[in-house]
Amino acid sequence: MLAKKSRLKKNKEFDQVFKEGKSAYGKLLGIKIKKNQLNINRFGVLLSTKVSKLAVVRNLYKRRIKEIIGQDNFQLKSGYDCVIIVMPAILNSNYQDIKTEIKNIFSKLKFYS
Repeated sequence: MLAKKSRLKKNKEFDQVFKEGKSAYGKLLGIKIKKNQLNINRFGVLLSTKVSKLAVVRNLYKRRIKEIIGQDNFQLKSGYDCVIIVMPAILNSNYQDIKTEIKNIFSKLKFYS
């Protein structure tokens, strides 16, 4: 679980990451990162109704992604805003697939310290 201070909440914060951030995409996820002026990382998860019409399913995948990030947050460089974009292909994957996809994309972006 991510702490409240580690979450992106406002549309303005998401828009800044989309405009100025570096991005990398996989089959299940896309990740955009941008340096911020803080000493902490902040994360946001975008999951549209195109992935699933059911809020229960969308919330399940949001919780899984936030849990994976919470476990790996100490290994990441600090001072970044990160937006994770979820693709519809995630419905056919399990927890381990999502975890390896996130690690692969973070390593592509050189986000590990």
